[in-house]
Amino acid sequence: RVVYPQVVSAFFTRDLQIDSSLIAGYNGKVRLYTDGGTLLFQGALEDGRINGNGTLYDTCGNLVYTGNFEQEQYSGTGELYYSDGVLCYQGEFAENLYQGQGSLYYRSGALRYEGEFAAGLFEGEGTLYTQNGSLAYTGEFKAGQYSGTGELYHDGVLAYRGQFLEGKREGEGVEYSADGSVLYSGTFSADVFLTGSGGEENYPDGSLKYSGGLADGLYEGKGTLYNQDGTVLYTGEFSGGVYQGSGVLNLTSESGQKLRYEGTFQQGQLSGSGRQ
Repeated sequence: RVVYPQVVSAFFTRDLQIDSSLIAGYNGKVRLYTDGGTLLFQGALEDGRINGNGTLYDTCGNLVYTGNFEQEQYSGTGELYYSDGVLCYQGEFAENLYQGQGSLYYRSGALRYEGEFAAGLFEGEGTLYTQNGSLAYTGEFKAGQYSGTGELYHDGVLAYRGQFLEGKREGEGVEYSADGSVLYSGTFSADVFLTGSGGEENYPDGSLKYSGGLADGLYEGKGTLYNQDGTVLYTGEFSGGVYQGSGVLNLTSESGQKLRYEGTFQQGQLSGSGRQ
């Protein structure tokens, strides 16, 4: 009976050592072993090279990768594993890198990221999680960083919705407090709120110093300035970071007398008539 080599290679699996001269030019299913008998690869060879579906192991016998190969590289759909056997990545590959849709996992097994990849980095639409499973970010990525439109979460609670650039808040957005109320709404730059309503500034000890409008990082429009003990120093209108327009200024003299001025201000100074 005649058995054609092509039929044998298609339906049978051949056992070979990794340094065997028989590998060169071989076509078909194989199991490749170390000299010591540890399985390194099981799958298909084309012209002596790993091509098609297969499973790769390290020299200790631990599972490394299972899925599709092209010219010995991870390419197509596959699964990559940590050295302890925990799934690291599941999805699409190109030239050994994450490329396309996929899911990345922490060593604990918890989901870290699901979405799009390019050249091994987060790219396009995706969702990032903390190790305890709470939502950290969902939206657009570029070169592994938040970039474009997205939502940032703290302990699973929405903290910011808006635009990002290179991992920082940049452009129009809204920042929220833990109870869901709006803290800031306007323009951010390099993670700092610059222009809009609801801006705040704190003293070094964390106590509130200013609450109100901002423009280019300076007090602008209506706002309130506080003393470090929490009492109101000034409430009214600002321009370029100084009192400008109508407002109320509260002062304390050296003798401890409370002074109050209500009226008009110009470049931070009392201007025109007012009530004391």
